[in-house]
Amino acid sequence: MKINKKVSIVLVILLALSLIMGGCGKVAEKATEQVIEKAIESESGEKVDLNLNEGSAEITTDEGSMKIGSTYDWPSGMPSDVPEFKYGSITGVIESTTDAGTAYTVTFEEVEADSFEKYRSDLEDNGWSIQFTQQMGSGWSLNANKENNDVTVLMGEDSTGFISFNPQVQ
Repeated sequence: MKINKKVSIVLVILLALSLIMGGCGKVAEKATEQVIEKAIESESGEKVDLNLNEGSAEITTDEGSMKIGSTYDWPSGMPSDVPEFKYGSITGVIESTTDAGTAYTVTFEEVEADSFEKYRSDLEDNGWSIQFTQQMGSGWSLNANKENNDVTVLMGEDSTGFISFNPQVQ
C-alpha cells in the first residue's frame, strides 16, 4: 500500500475521530468509517476497507494493509531480531503490510537519557550493522541494517521518538 502525505493526514484524523466517536455507538462508528473510506479512496485511487475498533484502525487495499492505533505493547509481529526498546513508554504502533512484508513504527515518550548506547548495543548483539549514528544534545538517531532490512531510530531532546522497522523486497 502506498501511503502518501495526504493519506497519512487522513489517518491522523481517522484516529482522532475514532477516539472522539468511541462513545457514540455503532451507527456513528459505521458512518465515520464510510466517510473516511471515501476520503482515502479519493486520495489513493484504490478500493479501501476500513475498520475502526476502540482507538485503532485497520485499512486494507489490494496492495496491502495498515494498522494504526493506541496499542501500548511492543508489536507481537515485530521480527525477533529487532530488540524491544525498553527505555521509554510506548505511545502508539503503526503496522503496514506490503509485498515486501510487514513494516512497524513504534512511537515513544519518557525515553531515558542514556538509552542511545543501550539500544545501539542491543541491536549489535542481535546482529544488526550500525550504518549511521548522530547525537544532538540529548537527542539521537541511528540506522541499522541486517539482511537488507532496516531499523531507523530517532529520539528527540523532548524524550519522545520512534523506532521503524522496514523490510526490503529481496
